[in-house]
Amino acid sequence: MITDLFTIIRKEWNEMLLMRGSKRSGILYIFIMVAVFGIVMPLQSREQWFTVPLLPLVWSWMPVFMTTWMVSDAIAGERERHTLETLLASRLSDSAILFGKITAAVLYGFVLALVNLLVGAFTVNIANPNSSIHFYPLDFFGALLLFVLLGCLFI
Repeated sequence: MITDLFTIIRKEWNEMLLMRGSKRSGILYIFIMVAVFGIVMPLQSREQWFTVPLLPLVWSWMPVFMTTWMVSDAIAGERERHTLETLLASRLSDSAILFGKITAAVLYGFVLALVNLLVGAFTVNIANPNSSIHFYPLDFFGALLLFVLLGCLFI
């Protein structure tokens, strides 16, 4: 079942990258999201990015909302592209298909939020070269990652 799960995850990620026409445009879309939420937003708030907990919380929540289109496209898109019947007729179990689609969407939102948070920390530290190196308080960072993961699971 684990192999089937990874097969569906790989299929969903390929479809997500190809949704905008080519893999290049799909990767460009991800880079734009990282540039906006991981570079521009932290750069505007600078030192407050680490001291005001609401700022990284709000901007790390945005990639979670981006997973909604992936979740809605998971079954409806298969049906629209007339590939749902073929997928259900394959040797993959229904539970592997369902959990693979859910896991792909959760990983997409979680990894994108994690990358945005890490790029944001790097950006703020590069923007302030005269100050010491800053990072999120570890308890806040852990709670933030847990919050994002739960948000991805329940959306």
